[in-house]
Amino acid sequence: LHVQGAGLSRQMFGHFHCLNTAIHKLQDEVGLVQRDVKHNRSDISELQQNSLIIHSRLDQLENKLEKFDTAAREKNLVFFGVYEPAPWENYGDTEEITATLNNHSTRRRWEQSDIERTTRIGQPSRSQRSLRPRVVTFRFVEDKVDILKDRALRASLRQHSNIKVSADLTRRQRDQVQQLRDEGKVAYYWNGHLHVDNNAEQSRPDHVTQQVTHETRS
Repeated sequence: LHVQGAGLSRQMFGHFHCLNTAIHKLQDEVGLVQRDVKHNRSDISELQQNSLIIHSRLDQLENKLEKFDTAAREKNLVFFGVYEPAPWENYGDTEEITATLNNHSTRRRWEQSDIERTTRIGQPSRSQRSLRPRVVTFRFVEDKVDILKDRALRASLRQHSNIKVSADLTRRQRDQVQQLRDEGKVAYYWNGHLHVDNNAEQSRPDHVTQQVTHETRS
């Protein structure tokens, strides 16, 4: 019995030693995992900080680009519904815009030299004659402002020729206006500033009643 007891004791001690060794090994592995987790948390925190910095820089760049884009459109107006001369006709968009303005203006006479260039938005329709929106760049900002301030001119354009005039907004500005309008608010840009009114029934300045929504206009 004594011999059997001694053998059982040695066997139990052997099992205990193996278990103890396995426990210590697991504890060491747990310690390594915990250090890795701590290290990874540090890496994740660093990545998050870097991400915030990158987003901040992107926002700054986007704001700068927005300012450049706004400045590039400073002398622009968008005309909707202006007759579009065909390629075989012996006059172009500048002549058409100038003639249209003179047909409705009572305050001044417009010259072709008042317009730097005109740009048609979108592709022409193959099925029928299209009246594509026209981006008109004036020679001076004051020329653009003259049209925006001349309510009689714009009213005459709408009533007699079904022509509307709009500010040339950037994509961000158009998205802001559209989002606010979807919320039932009155929103428009005037002199580069966003104006918002919670009363959707209130009328807006008529020069901003229509915006460019064509995907070809960025």
